[in-house]
Amino acid sequence: MRLREQIRRMPQTIFVLLTMPAMIALSIAAMPLPLYWIDSNYAEGIMSPFVLQIDPESAHTLLSAVATGAVTALSLTYSLVLLVFTLAAGNIGPRLLRRFTTEPVNQVTAGILGGTFLYSLVTIMMIREDFLPKITISVAGFLAILSVVQLIYFVRHVSTTVTIDDEIAAISRKLFKDIEELMDRDAKWDIAEDEHEYNYSIPAGKTGYVGHIDELEAVRRAKELGIAIRLAQPAGDYLLEGEKLLLTTRKVEDENEAKELAMLVNIEESRSDSRNVEFSINLLIEISLRALSPGVNDTYTARACVDSITYALSQPVREGLPTYRRCDDEENLRLVIPGLSLQAMMDTAFHPLRRASRDNIMMASAVALALDRLAAIASKDSLLLIRTHAELLMKTLELEKHPEEDLELVRRHLPSLS
Repeated sequence: MRLREQIRRMPQTIFVLLTMPAMIALSIAAMPLPLYWIDSNYAEGIMSPFVLQIDPESAHTLLSAVATGAVTALSLTYSLVLLVFTLAAGNIGPRLLRRFTTEPVNQVTAGILGGTFLYSLVTIMMIREDFLPKITISVAGFLAILSVVQLIYFVRHVSTTVTIDDEIAAISRKLFKDIEELMDRDAKWDIAEDEHEYNYSIPAGKTGYVGHIDELEAVRRAKELGIAIRLAQPAGDYLLEGEKLLLTTRKVEDENEAKELAMLVNIEESRSDSRNVEFSINLLIEISLRALSPGVNDTYTARACVDSITYALSQPVREGLPTYRRCDDEENLRLVIPGLSLQAMMDTAFHPLRRASRDNIMMASAVALALDRLAAIASKDSLLLIRTHAELLMKTLELEKHPEEDLELVRRHLPSLS
């Protein structure tokens, strides 16, 4: 198996452990080694005015205090993170926890505090009766100051993390950026309709959710085999081992080759943001549906989600979304990935919102206004799709037998259906 595949399939907990927090902590813990050499050569020379003038007993006390304070602050940091997780899962949505765990501020704070603790322990072990590494001890004091400053910043940061409006805005910005990158990346791959017949299949080697596919490698392999490949299920769908994973235009006779093609698709144990656009839309939908539930009843939060979705979809509605297909360098179709189209994005966003707003005229008006805004900038093809959603919204409300005055309020916000 290639090294890239091994890294991609590395358990997430191990991968996270070996990344930012651990690397920062280990880097800080290794600092006493070069500093000890500087101490041995320059502590009594030009660096003398800039180091602590301290005796061995006081140095032990200082380093012990720094180590104790650092590990206490580290415990406080993780306690606050767990509190944020609890509040976020209850008030915003549990699927945001994955994003919180990868928050750079949390990781940097844990790395600095853990590194300060390890640095102090290593420095204590370097103290001898005949030699006191004063520069190394002075740096421990600087790390203590840095830890306090970082802890203050961390507390301020986590206090804003659970502000729902800020989270909606952050998800919206990410969604808009992902759609923009998708449109720029896919524009050059847009080709004619797929006319291939996919009569053969390659089964999934494990059970889980369909994740990302190594597109460049899949195109290269398909060209070598003289076939076209189609992903049988869109990213995010659940598959059982043995179900159809890839569809091909010609049977792949070599079983090892077929297994390697199947391994190009990452099968994940849980849902993730490997398909960033759909995942972000689903996050906003989850927040809005949670806000509209009887236990929360926060229509304004749901309306904020609708506004964010409208902003994110504005560009593909205006310009259209390129076909998600991949060609080789000779412009022969080699890879088709279903599910990511403007209709799929609109359906993912507006069908749940329409159903959730059937008893809430205020929310239905917000959905109608969003459709009207999109219709004002939509291309001809997109306009037909928007009108379809507008018709479905009115049918849903009419079935609930709302007063005619309420229905007329929603109609005034809808785009023209003629």
